[in-house]
Amino acid sequence: MPAKSMNADSTYLKSDRLINQPRQVAVIDIGATSVRMQVAEIQRDGNVRKLESFSQAVSLGKDSFIKGRIEKQTIEDCVHVLGMYRQKLNEYEITSKDQIRVVATSGIKEANNRLAMQDRIYIATGFEIEPFDEAELHRVTFLGVQPFLANHPELFKGGSVTCEVGGGTTELLVLNKSDVIFSTTFRLGSLRLRKTLEAFDLSREKSRQLMESQILQTIERAREEILTAYAECYVAMGSDIRFVAGEIQHARIDDQLVEIDIHELEQFTNDVLSLSPDKIVTRFHFSLPDAESFGPGLLTHLLIAESIHAVHVAQLSCTLFDQLQPLHHMKERFRGVLELAAILHEVGQFISQRSMHKHSLYLIRNSELFGIGAHDKELVALVARYHRRANPQPSHDGYGQLDREDRVTVAKLAALLRIANALDASSTQRVENLECDIKGDGKQVLLKTSSSADLSMEQLKLKQVTPFFEEIFGANIVLNSTRNA
Repeated sequence: MPAKSMNADSTYLKSDRLINQPRQVAVIDIGATSVRMQVAEIQRDGNVRKLESFSQAVSLGKDSFIKGRIEKQTIEDCVHVLGMYRQKLNEYEITSKDQIRVVATSGIKEANNRLAMQDRIYIATGFEIEPFDEAELHRVTFLGVQPFLANHPELFKGGSVTCEVGGGTTELLVLNKSDVIFSTTFRLGSLRLRKTLEAFDLSREKSRQLMESQILQTIERAREEILTAYAECYVAMGSDIRFVAGEIQHARIDDQLVEIDIHELEQFTNDVLSLSPDKIVTRFHFSLPDAESFGPGLLTHLLIAESIHAVHVAQLSCTLFDQLQPLHHMKERFRGVLELAAILHEVGQFISQRSMHKHSLYLIRNSELFGIGAHDKELVALVARYHRRANPQPSHDGYGQLDREDRVTVAKLAALLRIANALDASSTQRVENLECDIKGDGKQVLLKTSSSADLSMEQLKLKQVTPFFEEIFGANIVLNSTRNA
């Protein structure tokens, strides 16, 4: 996963291509948790050479997100940092207005005294602050991912989702190859989540549940666009996720594209969320504002990535349903039941990771699903419940009350869902262009994929769930890929 750093390339590159001499420039970002500055040199060929980076913790969002205004002391803290940056720019002889760009995000934009703060900063430092609107944020996010589009076309040959979680907002772009087909800004940020919960005296477990609920409800608005894009790649951007990538891979991560296993990210996130901000400061040597926003930011990335996993599993489920029709003989309407169960199979995370499949049953059963009657909703809930763990039993709540035809339908759909879920065991959407071939008078199903990625995790998970599929359909399943051909 790459990390997007503030870079002068996104601001000055186009205009400076016409200038013959190298030019030094600076970008200052006044964010919700810190004030950062990047000094760089734009060279004659248009390339950008980074010279020096600075970052100072100033928690503007702590004031604006909760109080609606920025306190006087916080303003003076910001003025002090910007004064130091001005001195550093003078040393670089970066003094012209056209060499400096100062931008502000939600930490200032949402404060009702933002104009007074901007005037105070201008009087004290001479810096003119430019608030970023959503269109500009989306443009900069897209510019940040463009080098990876060019250097790793194999990862972006289908749909992808690019996301950056800030202190106050989250930027989401859905791409089809190199084209942006959807972009949005969520009023959802790591510091905003933390500060909202601090108004309540909650345990860490309850705080996590409320954060998960808010994150999932917010990103639900983008689920349809993600589904349409057939997202095969999730690109997480930002300093937090770059730090995690370095910790997981035990290496320094700069601006390169690296892959993080979602299960390792989940484990790291769980570990961070179990710590208090003070313990995060001690363990990772963060500032307190950065420590406060660290866990919520990682949780946001994790839940968005898992949502993409659910969409991919739904698409694989539908492929299995369509191509294995001669084996299961189910009516077309049950395809919708399977697809919905696949999309919602991990919704039990709203309550807890433990017994998630049972929590999914409860939530689906007690929710209103547009266009789904009570009978089919019960089927959806049961299919989602059996996406893992125990096989359906007559003694299980709900399943034992079904008639024979519905019990058989639930078992068949659950068997398909388990196979689809196994085919994305790594949650990295590696299985693509799936083809199903029924062999040996229905005794074997050969799954073919054009993926050249390592499918070790998928192969292992498939072996674990195949016995249930074989019990229902009397057929074994084998997965072949071009990597193994």
